[in-house]
Amino acid sequence: MADPISLSLIAVGTAMSGISAISSGYSQAANYQAQSNAQNYNAAVQKQQAQLAMAQSVEQSNVQHRQAAQKLGEQRAATAQSNIGFGGTGGDLLEQSANYAELDRQNILYNGLLTGIGLNAQAEQSTYAANVASSQIGSSITGGYMSGAGSLIGGVGNYMGTSRSIDRQQRLDKIMGVM
Repeated sequence: MADPISLSLIAVGTAMSGISAISSGYSQAANYQAQSNAQNYNAAVQKQQAQLAMAQSVEQSNVQHRQAAQKLGEQRAATAQSNIGFGGTGGDLLEQSANYAELDRQNILYNGLLTGIGLNAQAEQSTYAANVASSQIGSSITGGYMSGAGSLIGGVGNYMGTSRSIDRQQRLDKIMGVM
C-alpha cells in the first residue's frame, strides 16, 4: 500500500498550486482593470485640460483685444492732438499698431489651440492604453485557469506515479521478504 502521508502531501501541494495559479490569474486581471481605470481617468482629465486651455486662450485673446482697442484709442487721440493727421505716417503707424494687436490676439488663440490639440492627443493615447489593458483581463483569467488545470493534471500524474512506485516497491519488498 502506498505511503498515505506522502500521497496526501502531493495532493495538498497539487491543490495549492492549482489554487495559486488561478488566484494569480485573477490578481493579474485586477491589475489590468486598475490600469484601465487609471488610463480612462487620465484621458478624462486630459480632455478637460484641453477644453480649459482653449477656453482660456479665447478669454486671453478677448482681454488682449480690449487692451489693444484702448491703446489704439489713446494713439488716435494723441495723433489728433499732435496735428500730424491720420493720412501718411500718422495713419500708417495707427494701422501698423492695429495689425500687430490683431496678430497678438490670433497668436494667443493659436497657442491655445495647439495646447488643446496636444492634450487631446494625450487623451487618445490614454484611452488606447485603457483599451489594451481591458482587453488583457479575460486572457489573464483564462491563463490562470489553464495554469491551474496544468498544475492539477501534473499533480495527479505525480500522485499516480508516486503511488504506483510505492506500491511496486512494497510488492518487491514483500516478494524479497523485506519488511
